[in-house]
Amino acid sequence: KLDAEIGFAVDEPLPHENFNDLTPEEQYHLKSRIFEENPEKIQPGGYYASFSGYDNSYHGRYKKWSEDVVPKFCAAISRDASVFFGQTLAKIKLSNLGSIQAENFLAKVSILGGKVSDRYRIMPDYPFAPEPEPTRQLLDLYRSPLHQVLASKPAEIHDFNLNKELHNVDFFEIRCRDFRHGTNWELDFVLSVNPNWNAAIEIQLEVTASNMRGNAIFKKTIKHEPIKSSLFDVYSFEKIRFTKRPAWYEEVVSGVEEGDFRFHVFSYDDD
Repeated sequence: KLDAEIGFAVDEPLPHENFNDLTPEEQYHLKSRIFEENPEKIQPGGYYASFSGYDNSYHGRYKKWSEDVVPKFCAAISRDASVFFGQTLAKIKLSNLGSIQAENFLAKVSILGGKVSDRYRIMPDYPFAPEPEPTRQLLDLYRSPLHQVLASKPAEIHDFNLNKELHNVDFFEIRCRDFRHGTNWELDFVLSVNPNWNAAIEIQLEVTASNMRGNAIFKKTIKHEPIKSSLFDVYSFEKIRFTKRPAWYEEVVSGVEEGDFRFHVFSYDDD
């Protein structure tokens, strides 16, 4: 017999901020403040350019940032802030309570009214402006690969594997070639609320195994309570930064060092 439990770290209803959209005038003001604090930098030119390592790519990168990335951020800030503040931990526990192993075990996981990630998603105060990189072209020529391509270790027969990275998805699959009887497996993840979803949030699991008949479906719902709020309660246009952040934020980002990937960052650059 296969069993599944779905749990949430908070009691329902799950409260979350639902921030009002910015007007075109407010978006324009925010863009202006970001540009004011991050003007395009002047690089040395003429005879000295060849000696200073002039970055030919900088103007194009700054142009893309100012004409594409920042406008996307300003248009999405209210919705993304609602998602940023509307995250909570959740867990799935799978168990094989039967007397035989479950062969070619498959669990299809779908989420209604939200999305899941393997870690919290952090929203920046605004997208960082590009900087001139004087040695960029030389580095491009001589830079070694950031990582070596290594042969991946084949999954063991009892290992559980996901079919995709959990990064803001509303559907994924869990597979195991041999789910041993009398054992269980757990998956922790972060659930983010869709700000426009009015019904209860639902997580559904459909589990099957090749040596067992039919399938079993498990569901868990949690009501959520949207709180209409003004973005100005948590974000300062003058300081162009968040003045308030979710309760979990400090614990997640404290002590983070380079290469420590405890969270995802909202991206506004398609590249």
